[in-house]
Amino acid sequence: MVENQTKLGKNDNKILELLQKDCKMSVKTMAKIMNIPITTIYSKIKRMEKLGIIKGYKAVVDYKKIGINVCAYICISTISGYSKSGKNVPTSEDMVCNELKKIDEVEEIHIVTGPWDIIAKVRVRNVESIGELILNRIRPIEGVTNTITLVSVNDIRS
Repeated sequence: MVENQTKLGKNDNKILELLQKDCKMSVKTMAKIMNIPITTIYSKIKRMEKLGIIKGYKAVVDYKKIGINVCAYICISTISGYSKSGKNVPTSEDMVCNELKKIDEVEEIHIVTGPWDIIAKVRVRNVESIGELILNRIRPIEGVTNTITLVSVNDIRS
């Protein structure tokens, strides 16, 4: 089944671009940049919020300034029907993702194609914390069969 896609105009795309660069930018500033009325900008933003195109607004955090020095990506393999306890407990990628959501250090979770089933983006204070997270909290999750960790050495976009 194909989801209904909302057509966006040139102005809608420009508004999204401006909000992604600075979600605190005022409607007045956007109107000046785009040379269109404030009311047009405001109504387009409200429409995109109502349609779920704009899902929210967030702060971009400099994690190192608050002592969270390591960002890593954990690639996770899963297997359906696998049970670490030996019981025939049905598991799935969704069930593993639901368990990952409960871990505070997990920032993003993606079900992916390729040799891995799930990629989880995590942020922790130090490298030792990654080991603890993987060994004691991720690998014990029912359905997790293997992990590999990629540590980010430089965040280019932020």
